[in-house]
Amino acid sequence: MEIILRDTGWGPIYKQIEEEIKRNILEGKLADGQQMPSIRQFARDLRVSVITTKRAYEDLEGQGILRTVPGKGCYVTRQGLNWTRQERDRQARQQLASAAQEARRAGMDLATAKELLAEYWEE
Repeated sequence: MEIILRDTGWGPIYKQIEEEIKRNILEGKLADGQQMPSIRQFARDLRVSVITTKRAYEDLEGQGILRTVPGKGCYVTRQGLNWTRQERDRQARQQLASAAQEARRAGMDLATAKELLAEYWEE
């Protein structure tokens, strides 16, 4: 799992950690039932406060993306994978909407846009 944190302008560190964990789920780097590092270990690895990683884990647990089993650890949940599918669908729809607007602005007709989509779909 790769976590990239930025010092300035990207929001609170705990939110960045949340987004990076979500990104790793979306990219398939974290799977259902996969154990997450302990809060302390994760904090050490990221060189951030334990409080910061605890906040990120708690927020993700509140969203149903992670589940904590007392005495055993924190795990990615099936619900988190459902979120992943929904998020991928949402992102794809946004990108298609943007592409459709850009094609219209460029003067492309619908038939040409459909042909291009079909070509890219097959690639």
